Amino acid sequence: MDLNRTAVELAEVSLWLNVMHEGLSAPRFDARLRRGNSLIGARRATYSAAQASKAPWKGTSKSPVLAPTERPLADIPLGSEIGIHHFLLPGEGLGLRCRCDGAQTGKKGQPGLAEEWSEQVREWRKATLTAPAKSHVDRAVALSRRVEEAWRRAASAVASHLSGLQYRVDVWGADPALLPAQQATHGSTEFLEPEGPVARLRLLMDAWCALWFWAPADGTALPSLSQWLDAAELLLGQPTSEESGQLFSAYEADSVDLDTVEVYGKATIPQILERHPWLVACQRIAERQGFFHWELEFAPVFAAGRV
Repeated sequence: MDLNRTAVELAEVSLWLNVMHEGLSAPRFDARLRRGNSLIGARRATYSAAQASKAPWKGTSKSPVLAPTERPLADIPLGSEIGIHHFLLPGEGLGLRCRCDGAQTGKKGQPGLAEEWSEQVREWRKATLTAPAKSHVDRAVALSRRVEEAWRRAASAVASHLSGLQYRVDVWGADPALLPAQQATHGSTEFLEPEGPVARLRLLMDAWCALWFWAPADGTALPSLSQWLDAAELLLGQPTSEESGQLFSAYEADSVDLDTVEVYGKATIPQILERHPWLVACQRIAERQGFFHWELEFAPVFAAGRV
């Protein structure tokens, strides 16, 4: 894992030089050597509905920020009722750059470099970090069930992708019993599918992280909590009227694939980006920062308790 793409490529070359021998086709290591920021990403951690209703992400001098509870894949199977995933809700660092020195007016009255932007983002933070309405909490609870189901399918796709790209490399001193029996064929098509569960969860997690890194160059078109939940519902599936307390869905696409509607929501990713342009800015930020969501990208490894 490295944020520098060239470093990842050099690591692959190094492995080639160490394992190649006569008769061996050049193996692929890209399923396990990945570009990204190993320190920043979303995870499987949740709040209860009761906690979410009290805005635990909004700390005060008397009540500090409450971190979400970790839900390790090795301890709790995917598909379980575990609460509301933290990346479906606000976080204390969303838009925090508006408070950076230089962006806003200084303590001694010196003008900031992005005063108007800072003021608008501060207002957005104030509205976003406040305690959510019950309807928002209910939608987030319903969405969490869809997150778990998408994550379960994503984990299966990751497992197929990793096993499909594993190679048997006979080296001196290695125990043959510990080597894979078959040679690699190809990676999982569902893992690589741009409309699949991995891609949709990755986009949602990337967007949540990107809002922490939002800068003046990204503008002020930030999502309200309702718009955030709308985008998540389009990605993962909309709740029923019983779950959300709302009679109608927030959005209906004109023409979508039936399987996508049943499993992932009401729109393709390009349709979602068109409806929510702020997601495009989030994609740009995510590309620069290289957010990496370990428990998504290597779910089988975490589920097996090998970390």
